[in-house]
Amino acid sequence: MAGRRAGLQTTTTVVALMLLSVALALALSQPTRLMTSKTAKKALRVAARLEVVAFDPGGQLSVRNLGPDTIPAGRWHVLVDGEPRGELQLQELQPGELAQLSFQPVDPAAPHFIEVSGPAGVHAEAGWTP
Repeated sequence: MAGRRAGLQTTTTVVALMLLSVALALALSQPTRLMTSKTAKKALRVAARLEVVAFDPGGQLSVRNLGPDTIPAGRWHVLVDGEPRGELQLQELQPGELAQLSFQPVDPAAPHFIEVSGPAGVHAEAGWTP
């Protein structure tokens, strides 16, 4: 009976240590995954600044890449007064270049707040009054 008890204690100790090891490994890997995700998001951002240079409530606006980086090709979003009004795919935008964006027309008699976001975290805001 004493031999069985010693064997059971050894087995219990081994299982407990294995569970503790797995829990510790999972706990230590979590911050690494979070840091990797944050690092990946930073790597996708560029140092380019974006400016809204023209707005037509009929459904057109122009943006300029103020640089210094090129904005990669990708999906762009136009919000007017906080409402999504357009989404389109554009080629890369070099520093100094303009891009024309189309969106659903809005009331030309009312003031509007325009937001444009593009690939790599670029973003611009502007106000417009008739």
